[in-house]
Amino acid sequence: MSATMRSAIVIGAGVIGSSVAYELARDGWSVTVVDKAGAPGQGSTSSSSSIVRFNYSTFAGVVLAWESFQIWLEWRTHLGAAQEEHIAEMMNLGVVMLDVPVMNTPATTELFQRVGIDYEIWDSKDLAARVPGIDVGKYWPPKSIGDAGFWEDASENIGALYTSDGGYISDPSLSAVNLADAAKRHGAHFRFKEEIVAILKSESRVLGVRLASGEELTADVVVNVAGPWSGALNKMAGVGSDFTVEIAPMRQEVHHVDAPPGMESGPIIGDLDVGVYMRSTPGGGFLVGGTEPECDAMQWIENPDQANMSRTQDLYDAQVTRAARRFPDLKVPPVAKGIAGV
Repeated sequence: MSATMRSAIVIGAGVIGSSVAYELARDGWSVTVVDKAGAPGQGSTSSSSSIVRFNYSTFAGVVLAWESFQIWLEWRTHLGAAQEEHIAEMMNLGVVMLDVPVMNTPATTELFQRVGIDYEIWDSKDLAARVPGIDVGKYWPPKSIGDAGFWEDASENIGALYTSDGGYISDPSLSAVNLADAAKRHGAHFRFKEEIVAILKSESRVLGVRLASGEELTADVVVNVAGPWSGALNKMAGVGSDFTVEIAPMRQEVHHVDAPPGMESGPIIGDLDVGVYMRSTPGGGFLVGGTEPECDAMQWIENPDQANMSRTQDLYDAQVTRAARRFPDLKVPPVAKGIAGV
């Protein structure tokens, strides 16, 4: 059946929702996007570290990441955007994933070989030579900075898996705007500042949505890409009880400091050994986020709208101090700077 006359409601205008809208619209679908924010990319997309990496445990995950990377490299072409349109950029700086017991490097490199991703396996000497200022000590497992063991010297060294490709997207919110604009060029309609209060259903399928205003929208297909809010929408629709993977929102923080010397445009550092990831930013900054180590309590959120969206000093101290363990020349300012997101 031709998709030309089919209709879809896409719930969520983040980078994924806007991408879904774009793909459907350019394939001939009538698309309506509903989002309670005021513009594309204002939800969880806005607090994303927007890292592009390929270290996943399944073939499908690695292929998806690799194919997405190729699209990011040709972003303007993918969008069909004019030369004067301001677009996000793929900062292709490479990715360094430090060795940890929970990362199966042979399995990962086998997947890389199947997909065609170039990689290098580094020992501690390679790591020290290639990443300026890094401490190559092995500190596994990650520890709280209040644990005396955190401050002990390393007795062993660590290696890494390196890919010269990978990096981050310069502006994740802008990338969502780019996709929304591309979708609009193909006829998609965006409804912002609209809250969904009910999912319309028949006995056999979802029919559409009811907005807080009372207006009802119907379509052949409803796509739930609402990020942290998707679980609540699934409950409205009466779906999810048979999912094999649970969906729950989690609060996280990413902190901003000045990059240590030599890392102003260095590669992404995935450091599960101490429990953080790090990446540079335009202008010489350094973002530090957590890898959800077991020593830290997970901040699961019942309602994303009620989450504390202010950074906290305790988590800042923990994450940036861990980053300074890996990069001893990293300065740790006393006042927290960064963002919180769900």
